[in-house]
Amino acid sequence: MNEADQGAEFKRDLEIWERFVEAARREKAWAHERLNWLFVPQTILFAAYGLCLSGKAANYVDLIDWVIIAIPTMGAALSILAMTGVHAARIMYDVWWKKVREIASRYPDELTFGSPPHGPGKVSSKLPYYICACFLVPWLLLVSFTVSQYGDRYAYHLSRMITWIASLGPTV
Repeated sequence: MNEADQGAEFKRDLEIWERFVEAARREKAWAHERLNWLFVPQTILFAAYGLCLSGKAANYVDLIDWVIIAIPTMGAALSILAMTGVHAARIMYDVWWKKVREIASRYPDELTFGSPPHGPGKVSSKLPYYICACFLVPWLLLVSFTVSQYGDRYAYHLSRMITWIASLGPTV
């Protein structure tokens, strides 16, 4: 292969490499967006749960039982959904990053970005999972506590909540 062909091949690979790097960056940004989807409702749910337990909402006794049952369930579900979204973004990030490393390995002197991940990079890629788990664990503990306190009423209110949520979706 002559020098002109090598230069053209490098240019083509560089364009592909740039597209893969951009795709990997977008996936990482989407993982962060999914974490933001987690943060906003979680803080509202924690505050609402605390308000119900504080007794300041005592005028709404009928509603409080339902809310105390619904909030931990919704909090746990949102945590699981956020973790699922983060995982999907992580899978695609790995796909794109593998392609970046593949091209970078052919030009080790020219393309150093995309070399195999180092320790801090590996740890930081797992942090979104840990953040989701930090929200999920307290919600699961609250669900467990609520089930132990409310027993049959928990199952009744949970089935009503699931029915209501299902009624919001598209009909088949």
